[in-house]
Amino acid sequence: MSIRGAIGASRAAAGAVFALAVVSAHPLASGVARASAVESDTASQIIGVTRESAGAVTVTVTPRRHAEGRLFVDIAVTTHTVNDLDKHDLMKSVSLEVEGKSIAPTSAPGLRGHHSRGQLVFPLETLPRSFAITIRGLDEPAVRVLSWP
Repeated sequence: MSIRGAIGASRAAAGAVFALAVVSAHPLASGVARASAVESDTASQIIGVTRESAGAVTVTVTPRRHAEGRLFVDIAVTTHTVNDLDKHDLMKSVSLEVEGKSIAPTSAPGLRGHHSRGQLVFPLETLPRSFAITIRGLDEPAVRVLSWP
């Protein structure tokens, strides 16, 4: 390769490195990278993390996934002393608390017998950094609040 060819190749390589540096330093490019990291970090602190509230009725709640504008949450209710779980309607007694708003589920399992489980579904456009699920009236404590993260 001639000297002129080597200089041309060097300039082309330097130009490519410069273009990559300019694009990488662009505020939009770094903002996108940060947003992805924040979403991933938030999801890892919430999705699959179980919270439990004990008492005569033990409630176990696990957010499973956020998709298509909905939050899907597994719930298990267990008791050996309270015989009237059937009278509790989770559609009315459970809410998702996000940024000062209370959101009712669009779907909830019916409680039957001593061991019930199912999935709560809440309308939720984006997964927030934190939220709480409030359950009222199962037994003592009368109001249970399970929070993430």
